[in-house]
Amino acid sequence: MAGLVEPALKWLWASVEKHPTDAVAYCQLGDALHCHRQHEQAVRMYEKALEFCQDYDHARLNLGVQYLALDRLDKANEILAPLMGTRGDDPMVLINMALVHQQKGDRQAAKELFLQALAADPTNVSALVNVGRMALAVGDFDEANVAFTTASSIDATDPDVVAGLAICQRGTLPEIRDTLESPAGR
Repeated sequence: MAGLVEPALKWLWASVEKHPTDAVAYCQLGDALHCHRQHEQAVRMYEKALEFCQDYDHARLNLGVQYLALDRLDKANEILAPLMGTRGDDPMVLINMALVHQQKGDRQAAKELFLQALAADPTNVSALVNVGRMALAVGDFDEANVAFTTASSIDATDPDVVAGLAICQRGTLPEIRDTLESPAGR
């Protein structure tokens, strides 16, 4: 698989060169750069996509995700907040807004948004993991166990789910409370 990365990126770069006003081409390149954690370059591609198509919600959402990854929370909020008005029932929008609030320290707003994401999609492992991690961070093993057990029934191989369940089964928090405060983004 690793051998396919370079040719795919070259093809995507060639695509934006060949179609310099194609918002979809820029967005696809941004997606690929995001997958390879090249967040600054991905930001430029999503911004370019939005330059050519201002209503391109996929590009807007992923631009906000990049700003989250870069810990530019005010910028992430600025980009993602308008999506709450147009796509406020989309679990990915809700989760990413929750992550903004969580990283800013507003745990209550974050939890409410994670729960809204679960109301929209009860099988969303990312929302379940984040609810579980937030519960563990305050020592609520019962709530955490429900969240991680539900997530496990959906994806028992997810490493965040496995770790959360192990902590719940042990019934004590190891010396990792700080890592529980870190969101599990997807």
